[in-house]
Amino acid sequence: MAAAIEMALEALVDEVVVATDSDGDSVTLDSGVTVLIENDVPVLDDQAEPIELTVHEDALEGGNPEGDEQTTTAKFTFAQLSGLVLAGADTPLSFSLNLATDGEGALHGTDTGLTQNGEPIIWQVVGDELHGVVGEGAEAETVFTLAEGDDGFVFTLLGNIDHGALDEGTGDDDTESLSLAGAFVAT
Repeated sequence: MAAAIEMALEALVDEVVVATDSDGDSVTLDSGVTVLIENDVPVLDDQAEPIELTVHEDALEGGNPEGDEQTTTAKFTFAQLSGLVLAGADTPLSFSLNLATDGEGALHGTDTGLTQNGEPIIWQVVGDELHGVVGEGAEAETVFTLAEGDDGFVFTLLGNIDHGALDEGTGDDDTESLSLAGAFVAT
């Protein structure tokens, strides 16, 4: 969030103030007096440590597993995500996936920045999940999903993504980053 959105809520102070003159005559001020209450919205904590979790292509079916600790799933807990946001006065925070299919901030139909076999992986809203897909329509293949789970969100790798050539990167340890910027909404 670039900046906090300011919103003024006008609360009428009705029949609270009484004006009295020097000889005791009075009138209740039943209009013309207001209190403006400015909204406090969650903002990103620019001092927070980023969350970086790892999934492994080696753990995919047909992969070359190198141990029991490799996985195709990564869980982002609500507690982890809460550490990235300053809630302000309106606590507690709740989180959801950005399932907007159009308009400002919608991920649906946008490029993830990753490719599979040279083809761009595109964000798609599928029901109550975000999918990274290659292709369109009946030919579309889901490469990964992001869905709400118990106490957080689960990223699941379902297929391979493109990496640099082995002699250009770090070989089997080469990683590619998928930004999840805009995938979560804190309210």
